[in-house]
Amino acid sequence: MYKWTEDVVAEAQVIRAAPRSFAIVTLSTIGLGWWGISSWFDSRYDATIDGKDVQIGILRDRLAAYQDKLQGASPQQAADELNQRRAEIDEIKNSDLYS
Repeated sequence: MYKWTEDVVAEAQVIRAAPRSFAIVTLSTIGLGWWGISSWFDSRYDATIDGKDVQIGILRDRLAAYQDKLQGASPQQAADELNQRRAEIDEIKNSDLYS
């Protein structure tokens, strides 16, 4: 017989002598392992959520700055006003006063 099988048989006798203690130690080990693994995954998930919160905050700040630049106008209204100003500049450039 192999040495390790003899060790297993000897340990089985110890376990049979104290089954409650063995059950408590086994369940405690499984519980602590489960807690450790779940805590690790939760911390990774929390870090991901925190990173997304930062991205959302940056995008909100950019949107607020863009809305301030537009002074409440929609993007289409801003584009129309820009085109109107460009047309006025072209008209001034092409007029006799500018030449």
